Amino acid sequence: MDTVTMFKMNFSILSVILSFPSYRKLSIKFQYAY
Repeated sequence: MDTVTMFKMNFSILSVILSFPSYRKLSIKFQYAY
């Protein structure tokens, strides 16, 4: 596995961890919207 692929994988995992709280807020907003 090359460095770019490793970096992309780590970045996607990090972004998922970072966006998890905002994702929960968005899902709550969508529940209220529908």
